[in-house]
Amino acid sequence: MPAELGRDHARRRPVVATPWPPHRACSDQGLRKVKGPEGARGRGHGVHTRAGKGFAADNPEVGT
Repeated sequence: MPAELGRDHARRRPVVATPWPPHRACSDQGLRKVKGPEGARGRGHGVHTRAGKGFAADNPEVGT
């Protein structure tokens, strides 16, 4: 995708892409979000993790 976006950007062609920030294409090609109706991009996402008992104590650098 980044190579295709680069070619189209160099040719000044309009492009619609669906990368998610912080995808490098967003910063490399100067992409901007298109305004849409409220809720068009859905609700926010979260990070959900699971670990065994004692993981946080055994791995304090990542378990907090």
